[in-house]
Amino acid sequence: MNSFEIDGRRIGPEFPPYLIAEIGINHGGDVTLAKRLIDEAIEAGADSIKLQAFNTDQFLSRSSPYFDVLNDASLTEEGLGELVRYAADKGVVLFSSVF
Repeated sequence: MNSFEIDGRRIGPEFPPYLIAEIGINHGGDVTLAKRLIDEAIEAGADSIKLQAFNTDQFLSRSSPYFDVLNDASLTEEGLGELVRYAADKGVVLFSSVF
């Protein structure tokens, strides 16, 4: 395969680079901060933005010293939906990887 398409944009050797901004969990679970990070990524030229989506209870014991840190950095399903719509309104693709 020489090229493929993401949201109407051709990707391949003969096309300009496709830039993905990584937000990860840097929003700390704060939708307002995530929106600011999306705006900054767009200003920097990102074509799409990636963050992490997870439910801490499904992969980490509450007794883990990391539980509270990661739980505080998780987004609700509603928050994630809000961010997807926000990014789409700005003309970029928002996607997540499963933690």
